[in-house]
Amino acid sequence: MSFPRVIIAGAIALSVGLGATACGTETPPVAAPTEAPIVETPTPTPEPTLEPATCENIVTAESYTELTADGLSITPQDEFVAKMQNEGQVLAVFGENGGAICQVGGGFQATEIYGFAHFDDDQLGELNTYLAQNGFAEVEPADIDGLLYEVVSDSGNVDRFYLLAPSGDVIVGGTRDRINEIAGLAPLTP
Repeated sequence: MSFPRVIIAGAIALSVGLGATACGTETPPVAAPTEAPIVETPTPTPEPTLEPATCENIVTAESYTELTADGLSITPQDEFVAKMQNEGQVLAVFGENGGAICQVGGGFQATEIYGFAHFDDDQLGELNTYLAQNGFAEVEPADIDGLLYEVVSDSGNVDRFYLLAPSGDVIVGGTRDRINEIAGLAPLTP
């Protein structure tokens, strides 16, 4: 009789095992590993580096050639800035601030001064005082945003026009055309 008991015990064990499988206790199938999507990080576009303003690059090549024709030359900026500093002239700020200030002339006579620089608020105040004390008046604005000043007397000024942009950029030139030319080429602050 032990044989039928072994068969019965085996049948019971088999039915319990099948019942457990049918009740959902089986191990779920393992999903195949998936790869994470590759997300490309965009490379930031580098900011363009602006060349420092110089007497050569704030006017066109044609203008530069015209300015230095007929025996005229452009005073080296270091010399001109030192002269302006010694005289206490606001024009020295152009060179001190990393801008360009250019004196065109022959011998001891200047024929034009042109330049570009960024001024801070205190320097703009000094420039406004200079303009008021030296016969400059606000005139019809140039083709660019800002306040345009022109010397109203015929005092022989070679720095006849100043454009003060809202950003603090200042342009000086002998003509309105020079102001507009420099505004198109100089690294203006946005």
